[in-house]
Amino acid sequence: MRLLHDDTAEILLNVPRYQFGWQRDFFLAQPRRVALDRLDATQLEVQCEFANPGAEPVYGGYGSKEEMCYNFSLLALAKGEDHKDSARKPAP
Repeated sequence: MRLLHDDTAEILLNVPRYQFGWQRDFFLAQPRRVALDRLDATQLEVQCEFANPGAEPVYGGYGSKEEMCYNFSLLALAKGEDHKDSARKPAP
């Protein structure tokens, strides 16, 4: 997972040797701050790589033996900052 902003890319999470039984959450050791006025120019990128060396195909799905790459990210507004203008209108 990478945070892209201001022409830079910061790796937030890299798990090069993922194990089958690791179906858990990961949390950043240090929270990352993005200024509200830069939020529109900031992206969170997730890349998953798959290796299915067996003869049988592996299809996507929700089960442990099915291929999956889900990312859920949490975003929190800093306490005490003025967020009344932070509500965004949906893109047209």
